[in-house]
Amino acid sequence: MSFISEYSAFECISKICLDESPDLLLIGGPTGSGKSTLSLRISNELQISRLSLDNYFKDEGEMEIVLPQLNLRQWDAPDCYHWDLLIENLQDIFRKKIAKIPVFSHENSRQNGWVDFTIQKTPLIIEGLYALSPEILGIAESMRLKVLSVFLDIPEEVRWQRKYNRDVLERNENPSTLRIWFDHIIKPAEKKWINQQSTMADLIVTHDFK
Repeated sequence: MSFISEYSAFECISKICLDESPDLLLIGGPTGSGKSTLSLRISNELQISRLSLDNYFKDEGEMEIVLPQLNLRQWDAPDCYHWDLLIENLQDIFRKKIAKIPVFSHENSRQNGWVDFTIQKTPLIIEGLYALSPEILGIAESMRLKVLSVFLDIPEEVRWQRKYNRDVLERNENPSTLRIWFDHIIKPAEKKWINQQSTMADLIVTHDFK
């Protein structure tokens, strides 16, 4: 396990991918840690495919209501995902170079069709809250895939501000409800499940206060 700064993460991870040629690049971390931003930048720079775990969310109706008074559901637990489908898709991607993957609509909070997903070269990027989960690491081991795993360990106050900017300023969500969601659903899930994945990371990305 090595530590790198958020400032240098893109260059460092890109270089390792070019030098060591992993089959999978896993980018995980809590809400607001910068997973999507980093993975999109690497994907564009190296011209490699990116798979978001958000596509494997279960529909809203299948999610547990944890704060009934606000009708807030649990979206941050590991059982919120269709893991069997993801594993099947990964097998097809690496054996057949193509898979039919689900498309999840955040606007409607449900699956919204299917698309063909292909890879032309590796690594395949998988990014999401549980990118370093036992399910993904297990299928990678069973298929003998070479993995580079990255966990983004960014301070809570930085992540909250990023989430506020995205969800309140850009998506017009209620700031009070978002704060309750962050404190009573997101943070407990991070402590119980998400942050445990850092022990499985090859690289841990930390924030530089600049």
